[in-house]
Amino acid sequence: PISVSDQEIVEMILFPVVNEACRVLDEGVVVRASDLDTASVLGMSFPSYR
Repeated sequence: PISVSDQEIVEMILFPVVNEACRVLDEGVVVRASDLDTASVLGMSFPSYR
C-alpha cells in the first residue's frame, strides 16, 4: 500500500470540486459563486465554516 497524507486526500477531493465550480461559472450554468456555496452547504452538507 502507498502512504497518502491527510493533505493529499483533501487535495484529491477538494480540487476537482473547485475545478468544476470554475467550469460551471465560466459556462454560465450558475450566475454567482455564492449560488455554488449555497448548493455545496445545503446539497452536499459541505462544512459552512470553510
